[in-house]
Amino acid sequence: MIKETPWLDGLSRIWRVPYDQDTAPATIGFWLIHAPWMHLAWSWHVASIVHLRPIDGAKATFQFEEATHEFMVVAIDPNHEPTLDHKSFKFLRPISICQQFLARSDDKAVQTVEIQMENVAKGGLSLDSDYRGAWRRLLLSERRHREINEE
Repeated sequence: MIKETPWLDGLSRIWRVPYDQDTAPATIGFWLIHAPWMHLAWSWHVASIVHLRPIDGAKATFQFEEATHEFMVVAIDPNHEPTLDHKSFKFLRPISICQQFLARSDDKAVQTVEIQMENVAKGGLSLDSDYRGAWRRLLLSERRHREINEE
């Protein structure tokens, strides 16, 4: 049982998860979500954002050439209740959502996702794999916005 107050509390409860920049150098945002309404078999999910800049010579695999960030959601094994320690998470496979997108900065990438997390907390948007298309449209709308504004 997580005793800390969630960052967002509604139909879903969402916590910002602390992470170690030394062990996760590309991570710029990390959330734990409790949403029993999303799926019958599991109610916990983890969402994260990473930047796609090279780290120590490692290169990302890109879904499209201009991508700057990647949003990912993974369900947590219902037999292992999570804590806010990211090392406690036991993930289910496959990954629920993995969508790259374009953001002007790390802060803008986090802001883009946190706006949608407000919709998750209200029950208006799901993190289930059936919603991959919705997340793709929402996150890629930032790409279209930038292209329109730079023309």
